[in-house]
Order: sequence, then C-alpha cells, then structure tokens
Amino acid sequence: MLQEGCELFIGGGTVVSIDGFLAELEALRKAGVDVSRIKLSDRAHVVVARHAQTDRDAEAARGSNALGTTGRGIGPAYVDKAARTGTTFGMLLAAGELDKHVAAHVVDGAQYMQQAIARGKKVLAEGAQGTLLDVGYGTYPFVTSSHTIAGAACTGLGVGPRAIDRVLGVVKAYATRVGGGPFPSELRGKEGERLRDRGAEFGTVTGRPRRCGWFDAVAARYAAQLNGLSAAAVTKLDVLDGLERVGIVTAYRTGGQ
Repeated sequence: MLQEGCELFIGGGTVVSIDGFLAELEALRKAGVDVSRIKLSDRAHVVVARHAQTDRDAEAARGSNALGTTGRGIGPAYVDKAARTGTTFGMLLAAGELDKHVAAHVVDGAQYMQQAIARGKKVLAEGAQGTLLDVGYGTYPFVTSSHTIAGAACTGLGVGPRAIDRVLGVVKAYATRVGGGPFPSELRGKEGERLRDRGAEFGTVTGRPRRCGWFDAVAARYAAQLNGLSAAAVTKLDVLDGLERVGIVTAYRTGGQ
C-alpha cells in the first residue's frame, strides 16, 4: 500500500502497457489509494498489442528452446526502443493522443527526480527482477530485456550515481526461477514441491509455478559484487523450517571438474 505522503514514480527506463497501467490504477483506486500520487515518466516507452503478439509468436517458434517470457510484449517493446522506432508517453502526450486518464500522471521524469532530490526527499528505488535476469550480466539469453542490477537505477530514473548512497540486496533463503535457463541447485522432486508450496512460489504476472532449489552462494556472491551491496536482507527463512537437511551451493562443476 502507498503510504500517506509518498509518491510512486515509474521511471523512463521502463516499458508500460497503457491498458495494464489503467487496470492497475483502477485496482489501487478501489483499494482506497489516492492515485494522483502515481507519476509516470514521459521517457517510458509504450507497449502496444503488436508487441504482445510478437512476443507470443516468438516464444511459440522457439519450441523446446522457449525462454519463458510472460508474453506481455516487454521484449519487443525494448527492441523498438533500441531500434529508435518506439513510442514514448511524452510523444503521445505532445501529440494529444494519450488517454486523458493516463495523461494526468505523465511528468518530465528527469526533472521530477532532480527536484525531489533537491528538496531533500527520500527516494527508494526498487528493482523488479533478479540480478541473473539482467540482459547484460545475467544468464543470457534466459534473461529479461532490460538491465536489472542496481546501476540501472541511475539511467532508469535520470539521476547520477552520486545520488545513490546505499544499495540493499534482497535474497531468498532458497533459489527460484520462472521459465527456462540454467539452475544448478534445482530440486525436481518432493523437496522442490515443498519449497514451492510453502513459499507460494508462483509467477506474479503469469501465475506459473516457479522452479525451486537450494540457496546458491556462488550466484549470491556474484550478485553482491555486481550491485555493490551495502547490506543484504534474507527473506523466507521460515519456508525452510522443519527441514532436516538444507543444501547450499558453494561451487560449480563444469566439464566434470
């Protein structure tokens, strides 16, 4: 829930579906949230129906090599952005083609952030994906379509690196993954099912069951280095309660070595 006096800002490094944005606004409104406190950067790119269809078609064409995308058009929208053929919310606003219910939330993103910092406002930037899903430093090609490490907060929000004074990592007491990709500690039997059920490990967007496994200290160390963590918070320790044995990955074996 958005606390009183706080504002929620969706930065320019994101891609956003107008229909999805409106649906979430309505859900928040029904929950009693003052949605006028929700701001959207003019630099954010628009996800359209064509993107979602392209996403689903590409996954179907990959067959057994499917990446496990949500099918919501995120990747194709980023493709258009990189190809300089995308559409930003600012472009639609300037052309008078943006839904009035959305237009009221669009702001000059960089200016919005710079003014908040100048006024001494406390800013908390939240990442939406794990480190190993980063398009540059994750388990490519089984990654998302944007940068998810802490450094991406600067480009995503329009602030310089000196504006960030603390980086907090959040890690589960066990490992999870949605979709395809490498997973050294994956548990495919009853232990994995137990973690999934007790931890309610299902995708927040698609509802797909997450793959579960033991805590991977190698991946966690890598993530801590890439993000320059000040501290880390370990969550869902209670899910491991009652287990006689808990596994931890301390090294990888490749090529039989």
